[in-house]
Amino acid sequence: EDIGLDDRRAQSLQNTQRVQNFKGLILKATDACNFGCSYCIDSACGLQGTTGNMKPEVAHAAIDHFLQFCRRHQKYKSGPVTIGFNGGEPLINLRLIKSCIAFVEATHPDALVEYDINTNAALITAEVASYLKHHNFSITTSLDGAMPVNDEQRTAKACNTSAFVATVAGLQHLSNINYSSRVTILVVVTDKNIDRID
Repeated sequence: EDIGLDDRRAQSLQNTQRVQNFKGLILKATDACNFGCSYCIDSACGLQGTTGNMKPEVAHAAIDHFLQFCRRHQKYKSGPVTIGFNGGEPLINLRLIKSCIAFVEATHPDALVEYDINTNAALITAEVASYLKHHNFSITTSLDGAMPVNDEQRTAKACNTSAFVATVAGLQHLSNINYSSRVTILVVVTDKNIDRID
């Protein structure tokens, strides 16, 4: 059946708009997490080890397809594109993150890429903070209030401390190297903390 001219035009515009708006790739580095937050949508949260870790060859293939797409559609003319890492807790699979960045540098050296990570920050050591800063990561984490309020809904299952203390310790490592301009702290508002966020 022949598609009418108006339909073809609308279809073409829709595809063009999709191409124009597509400037980021998010990789789920792992299903595992060292926290167990009450509101988490990921059913695998709290799992440890290499459970659900993304394989490097899968990540590299996705990155390669994405950056070739960006080159074909001249995405770099309007600035950098983004490769993001989430999970689970993506820093559990830091080896993958490092592998991906090395892959980009080796195979797409002319690509304009920015990196971001959504992390609970508990695994940010001085060494990890330095690595994230060196690669100019945009970092997003969460604190849902002061320690008692935060820890009612965010639990650090794999740490011997509270989730609040673990997150703040990671943020302190970033602060120690003056890395704050690309750090965002979110608050997840629930019925448990709505009246106590102050």
